[in-house]
Amino acid sequence: MPRRLLRLALLLARLAQVCVLSLICLPPLLVSGLLDPSTGPRVLRWYFVRCGGAYVKIGQLLASRYDLLPARYCEELSQLLYALRPVPADRIRRIVERELAAPVGDLFRSFDDVPIATASLAQVHDAVLPGGERVVVKVLKPGVEEQVRIDLICFRLTGRVLDTLPLLRGVDVRFVVADLSRSMLDEMDFHREALNTSYLHGRMAADPIAHRAPAVHRSHSGRRVLTLERIDGVTVREIIAALDRGDTDALRAWAAQGITPRRTAIVLFRSVLEQAIRLRVFNADPHPSNLIVMPGGALAWVDFGLVGWVDERQWEIQLQLREALTRGRVHEAYLALLRAIEPLPQNRDLRGFEQEVKRGLRDYLLAAEDTGSSLAHRSSGVFLMNTIRALRRHRLPIAASTVALYRTILIADMVVLRLYPEIDWLGHMRRFLADLTPDLLRDAVEEPLTSTAVLYRLARTPQAVSAAVDWVADRLPQLGRSTLATLTFWQRLSLAGLRLLRVGTVLAGIAIAATIVTPGDPVGADPPSLIGLIMDNPWLALLGCVMLILVLGSLIRRSEST
Repeated sequence: MPRRLLRLALLLARLAQVCVLSLICLPPLLVSGLLDPSTGPRVLRWYFVRCGGAYVKIGQLLASRYDLLPARYCEELSQLLYALRPVPADRIRRIVERELAAPVGDLFRSFDDVPIATASLAQVHDAVLPGGERVVVKVLKPGVEEQVRIDLICFRLTGRVLDTLPLLRGVDVRFVVADLSRSMLDEMDFHREALNTSYLHGRMAADPIAHRAPAVHRSHSGRRVLTLERIDGVTVREIIAALDRGDTDALRAWAAQGITPRRTAIVLFRSVLEQAIRLRVFNADPHPSNLIVMPGGALAWVDFGLVGWVDERQWEIQLQLREALTRGRVHEAYLALLRAIEPLPQNRDLRGFEQEVKRGLRDYLLAAEDTGSSLAHRSSGVFLMNTIRALRRHRLPIAASTVALYRTILIADMVVLRLYPEIDWLGHMRRFLADLTPDLLRDAVEEPLTSTAVLYRLARTPQAVSAAVDWVADRLPQLGRSTLATLTFWQRLSLAGLRLLRVGTVLAGIAIAATIVTPGDPVGADPPSLIGLIMDNPWLALLGCVMLILVLGSLIRRSEST
């Protein structure tokens, strides 16, 4: 009970602090247009810094949202990714020693007390292992876990209040808060980050793309301490800053090492596709400060606190969506997006949603071909996030993993377009799909026919056929009723054929039964056999097989349900 009272007192104190800081910063932000253009961005960054804790993380997320904030705000907030006040070295050393159960001097040959980066949740120090290998040590800040949990309670209360007020129409604030809460709790678990980093280190090293993840030193890692391979190079944040200020000397020096904005943008674009589509596990935090370009042009991802994954169904949907976009097929792209809605609401008129999404698809495809359009109009991430907003406005469900993927694409796209505004993303997407197709075909052909997976599919063939029939008979008309003009002529024709097939199957069954039991054969003659009837009537054989498959599928479903 005393602990709960203490947490309540801390929560009330935190709410009071945030309210006071908000009242202080709100007036300057409202009149920032009348003052120096740098006033608003500096005030906003100061607000997030003074609030601290999870509020800094919000500022970091906004730092890459060039679609929401002016560029000067994003540049100012990007300092929250690396330029926060560091924790004293003696406190960091105590955490390392307590977590790894050994003195720092025994764990490392050297440990730099000055951090190379300080973020909202952790800070990073240079070190050298006893064997001489250079590493970086990521240490969770002391007390940050309790502070973040209190901040998340504040966020939930704020989300409930905002959802009851007509301030942010079309935005599910509680959903955003819940997504942010999950992300921050995952980031504070270094065991999970070590697992993600190690997995992608091996997978990235095995593919032909010029990207990589650092190696993990498990012997020097724990829940609050993570030791990684040291990767040297230039951060993408530095490249973007040089482009913004027109620093040709720095760009020329990097180009001599094989580091160019254009190549970096293309590698980043391809790396996100490789992770999401081929590996089906992706880094969900592609901030410019988390991306290091190594000499030669290889792109290193150095922070895997946030990682998303793509299941089999979502993978198929995303592949179909990209195939439709590269071919300019708006209707097919819309159907791929519609497949992500599960379950589809019954008796819902989706004409408004269809028109809104197709208009967005058309505008997006046109903007992708126009290098003079804004970054937001040419970003596939912005289009996908607008689609999510349309889903929420029409109260249609979408999986959290899909939201994480689209948010990652949004952040990565904005970075790509800052590096290379003229990028032909459609061309690069087509090349990616062309490279992916042979691999998918090879995997399908090389799978042994005796494998468990293949045998399982063969055993479920009757159920699969029955499920396909049910989908065409039930789900397809449901989609047609929901979207009205969605069904094509051939789809309607297939529905009519299916109905005739069902009627014919029933009639064929009756005919077979009647033929078997019909009297009138010569006395003493052998009764007609079913095999003989089928041999004499191939159409009866075909209809009988279809009926058998449907009956077997129905029996299997009933047995599984019981």
